Amino acid sequence: MNSAEQMEFPSLAFPKDRQLLYPHEIAERLRCSTNHIHDLIEEGKLRAISITGGGNISDRQCRRIPVEAWDKFVRDNTI
Repeated sequence: MNSAEQMEFPSLAFPKDRQLLYPHEIAERLRCSTNHIHDLIEEGKLRAISITGGGNISDRQCRRIPVEAWDKFVRDNTI
């Protein structure tokens, strides 16, 4: 097993066909509150996009997290 395989957590992986994730889905995987996920987004620790069309990421109901951003967050925060 190489080091990349050792770093993967299958229980944190989303299905391969997913491209955007809801904050509540990530909160469920991490067993934390949705508010914590929004805080991570606001702190710049987890990238997200706004689906409002205006680019205003402050509307918490209209945020989606690209699966690539989730994967990067997991890699960057694995100790």
